[in-house]
Order: sequence, then structure tokens, then C-alpha cells
Amino acid sequence: MQRLQSLDPADAPARQGTSTGDEDVAELREHGWSDQIVADTVGPVALNLLTGSFTLGAGLEPVPAEQSTKEKHDHAG
Repeated sequence: MQRLQSLDPADAPARQGTSTGDEDVAELREHGWSDQIVADTVGPVALNLLTGSFTLGAGLEPVPAEQSTKEKHDHAG
């Protein structure tokens, strides 16, 4: 259960917007997170948020799984 509790500060941007402050990082450090682990976590999350925002703004929608699988088989044969 300790591991789940230590991840709670990482959820702060999802709950409070996209800002992470010194207090958030300090709380993660208290749970044993190094600066490298924080950076390795924040980077992909920020990229995901940016990509999601672009996708929504551009009006893109994912290809349904059935259609995607069918297209793979059509191109393979």
C-alpha cells in the first residue's frame, strides 16, 4: 500500500491542472523519489498531455480496433 500512497502526488496535475510546483516535488522526495525519477515521470506525462491536446484541437479520432486489424491483414497479403 505504501507504493500506491507514494504515487498520489504524481496525480496532482490530473486533479489540479497541469502545474507541478516545488511542494509537489518535495512530497515525492519524502516518499523516496529521486529528481531523475521525477523527471522521467513528468516528461512522458507532459508529452502525453501535449499530444492529447493537439489531437483534440485537430479533431482527430482513433481508428477503431476492428478496422485497424483488417487493414493490417489486407496489406500483408
